Amino acid sequence: MKTLIRDASREDIPFLAKIVLYASRGRVGKGFWDIAFPGTESYKLNLIECFLGTETQSFCHYTGFIIAEMDDCQVGGISGFDSSEQSPTAFIEALIEVSSMKSITEEELEKIALRVDPFLNCMRQTPDKAWIVDNLAILPEYRKGFRSKRIPVQLINGIVNKGRKLGHRLGQSYTLIGSNSILSTYKRLNRGTFQEIRDSEFEDVFGAPGIVIITGPL
Repeated sequence: MKTLIRDASREDIPFLAKIVLYASRGRVGKGFWDIAFPGTESYKLNLIECFLGTETQSFCHYTGFIIAEMDDCQVGGISGFDSSEQSPTAFIEALIEVSSMKSITEEELEKIALRVDPFLNCMRQTPDKAWIVDNLAILPEYRKGFRSKRIPVQLINGIVNKGRKLGHRLGQSYTLIGSNSILSTYKRLNRGTFQEIRDSEFEDVFGAPGIVIITGPL
């Protein structure tokens, strides 16, 4: 079966919400969105859909995604964005939009900030004008056999090529320490250097020792 890699559209937002949530959880089964917005699965997916469609183009806006399809079925996705244009400030602006849509109070926003604060312990300043690759995930039913290796490679190559066409020369990505399948994919593609950032508070909250920052030329 041939895999089609294409740009995402607004109509793909419900599917992309699943990709964002799965990608954030990695191997430990919980991630940024679970910690920031505790609640039912449908509640979290609905919130992520809101972020994907905000007027502000943050790092999880649908326009940054490409999608893998097989036999006209969506099977995986990945995003890429300019570190200088879609900064943490853009995410805060998107959060304000979503808060207005979903009636999230200032008190609740303060609690969200406290819950995700350990996540920031493992984040580092991104290089200027770097092409940030994020939110790589495929649906669970496509994670076995040859597809589990082929689709991630096609998605990574697709989003890297998109960054090159936009003039970027340096790429960066992140994953949880211990995410061996993703790390082995990047290593097979010879995608630069691997830096581990460990933090005990991060591990207590997210269930992984920290993150791996992958940096290299596109």
